[in-house]
Amino acid sequence: MSTIERGFRNALGNFATGVCIISFFNENNNAIGITINSFTSVSLDPSIVSWSIKNKSQCYDIFSQVERYSISVLSNTQKDISSRYAKPGDHVMNIHEYYTSDNLLPIVKESIAQFECEKWKTIRAGDHDILFGRVTDFQCTEGDEPLIFYNGCYRGLEYTI
Repeated sequence: MSTIERGFRNALGNFATGVCIISFFNENNNAIGITINSFTSVSLDPSIVSWSIKNKSQCYDIFSQVERYSISVLSNTQKDISSRYAKPGDHVMNIHEYYTSDNLLPIVKESIAQFECEKWKTIRAGDHDILFGRVTDFQCTEGDEPLIFYNGCYRGLEYTI
């Protein structure tokens, strides 16, 4: 990574983001998960969200081609699961970490919001692809706080009034 790329990445790190797990069942019926912090809402009507993946990522081939997937927004107690699926390596999810939705998608247990999506569109954007998903179902939990990623570290919320 060049000095300019590192500086740009560090500057972007000053923008706090939530942390999510994208997951789906592969052809062997294994739940596969990857950690992202590029999740954003795009449209209310129709309901569309987006996330991005580096096109040189080890997981690019499997995640860029998936047609149906879930997005689980992690709570501030789920740093360990986020760290596990953020690293290169095995992305097969542990059975105790998820449940299967009515629409047959893996959802991270105790996540604070869940979105079930169908692939809508993909756009190449530099060294990433932006994947747009049409939300087919969603749920949320009241009262739990999100896991935040800021300046290269996990954080929690602090309310200041």
